[in-house]
Amino acid sequence: MIPEKRKTVQRKLSNQLKTARKWQADSLPLALRFLKKKSICVTEACTGSGKTRHGCNVAASLLAKGDVSLLVILAPSNAIKRGWVQTLKLYGVNSCDGTEK
Repeated sequence: MIPEKRKTVQRKLSNQLKTARKWQADSLPLALRFLKKKSICVTEACTGSGKTRHGCNVAASLLAKGDVSLLVILAPSNAIKRGWVQTLKLYGVNSCDGTEK
């Protein structure tokens, strides 16, 4: 990711974190610490609790720090995939949702 884009993601992440739920804010550093040791992280929470947003916080943090340049996110349905794509846009992260021709 180019430095200017990384700064944009970092700024938008900072704005998003201001309204994060307590569990999202508390678990972000834990997820990032875990991902330094492993290459996969799973978040389990109730429906509607903000897992997608938490995942986007983690993804944007990794991209903004330059720890990764590519993320692969698997979703069980097109509706959830579209939710990820829309939420990542709030962070300034462009995504390929697999429908481009």
